[in-house]
Amino acid sequence: GHACSIAARRCAALSRLNGCARPFLAEIGFVGRSPGLYNLYLGAAFDGTRLSKLYAQDVDQAKIVYYGTALSGKTTS
Repeated sequence: GHACSIAARRCAALSRLNGCARPFLAEIGFVGRSPGLYNLYLGAAFDGTRLSKLYAQDVDQAKIVYYGTALSGKTTS
């Protein structure tokens, strides 16, 4: 619903999805493992001096919304 789309927009604003090295250079990055499942990477430096590290494996859409909301520090209401 509405809460999911808000969290997804927040998550997309903070992350880089797909595309070779880009997820590993993002503060929040997702790497596709199979249709609908992603690995979540966190912690890269904005200036490229630190790569992100694996935080969660096999994250589905519901968990993407959960992590996006939790990591943004904001509520969806």
